[in-house]
Amino acid sequence: MEQFQIEPRRPTPDPDFPKYKYRFLIVILYGFYSGANFYQLNQFTIIENVIAPHYKTSSYAVNISQLIFMVDLIIFIVPVVRIIEQYDLKVASVLCSSLTFLGAVMKVFFTAPSPDDFYFILVAQFICGIGQVFTIMLPAKVVAVWFPSEEQNRACAAALFGGELGMLLGAVCPILYVHEKNTNAEITSGLRQMLQSNAVICALAFLAVLVLFKPKPPAPPSAIQSLVQDHKTHYYTAFFELSANKDFLYLVLLFGISCGMWSVFGIFENLIYLHYFPKSLMDLTTITAITSISGGMIGNYLFGYILDKTLKYKLFTFLNFVCITLSYCAMVVFLEMRWHWSSYITVILFGFFSSCSVNISFQYIAEVTYPISSVVPIACLQVIICAVTVISQVIFSLLLAEGYIMIVHWLTMATFCIITFGTYFLSSNLKRMRGRQEIRELRERRERRERRD
Repeated sequence: MEQFQIEPRRPTPDPDFPKYKYRFLIVILYGFYSGANFYQLNQFTIIENVIAPHYKTSSYAVNISQLIFMVDLIIFIVPVVRIIEQYDLKVASVLCSSLTFLGAVMKVFFTAPSPDDFYFILVAQFICGIGQVFTIMLPAKVVAVWFPSEEQNRACAAALFGGELGMLLGAVCPILYVHEKNTNAEITSGLRQMLQSNAVICALAFLAVLVLFKPKPPAPPSAIQSLVQDHKTHYYTAFFELSANKDFLYLVLLFGISCGMWSVFGIFENLIYLHYFPKSLMDLTTITAITSISGGMIGNYLFGYILDKTLKYKLFTFLNFVCITLSYCAMVVFLEMRWHWSSYITVILFGFFSSCSVNISFQYIAEVTYPISSVVPIACLQVIICAVTVISQVIFSLLLAEGYIMIVHWLTMATFCIITFGTYFLSSNLKRMRGRQEIRELRERRERRERRD
């Protein structure tokens, strides 16, 4: 098996390119509006046992409120990529935050216990889902446009912090507003309060982006970014370039399957956990909170810092997949044995390592697809994630409806084992890092020549 090593040297600060302090505000703004958007994702599925009877609909319909985000991505991926590539970061950010705000406001008016109201909730979710297509395309590009090379892994992890915080609040807040023992009137009132506060946050995010967000710094932050700006590849031409890149194809397939399976687990987490431990809904709140803080926030930043220092993308991809596989297998064993605290811990570990894979995937793909803009490769990754999520959701829904929960576990464990073995086919050909090294060597030769002259 190929050694987990790379040749390029770790990036060092480039004195020829300025660093703008405004870059930190840009990351905060991105985190703000992405968090407001991701809050919409699972705010209904996390309380599926309350929402389904309240709206007099099925559990499957409630799960669609989250699945619809995946459908949006498949439908709108091409036009969104075209908008981002043709215009700039501010246009994309304004569109994302405005669509999120519009969807959030719509939901406020549909809290009555009626199936018709829930249909309008799904329409609002569809609108928010269009905004999320912009959100998930942007973190790597925001970081590349505003941050120097030696900070990009950490900056990308910080950018993803907002989305993780949004998903955390989307999982925690609904449980605080409504309870299974509430009457219909109390549930209606709780939902209205939850959705009103949601709309206020989305309005603030939209206004902040409109007033404060800047599309790019006055000058590129690195030599690599200046070359990427000069490499103006049309998005459909980039697809053809990427189709010949074996490393890219392996990466989107492996990470697409891994992140897709994690998304599916999020959809069915309520159903699976309560199957083994009834009346443990508050456990899910704590599990989601700890997973988001430890994996989505701390873990992503930690892995980003380590990657900035070591550049061992293949090694950490392999280790990440091994940990995901082992933690899921351990979780299944403890769930079947009804060991509450052991199950509790292993669910958190599984979420931790699954969340950490997001930052690794974005930066690894950016490395192997240089000098193509990161938007197109990330778009391809997201399509694979959505396809895996949708297909798995349909299959697992049918199996769980028939009570075949262990078949779901066996299929998931087999999938994680396959993708872990698939890291064998990855290489450590980091094109972006080699580009930095070549630029540095050319500059050093030029400086030596100037000193001799």
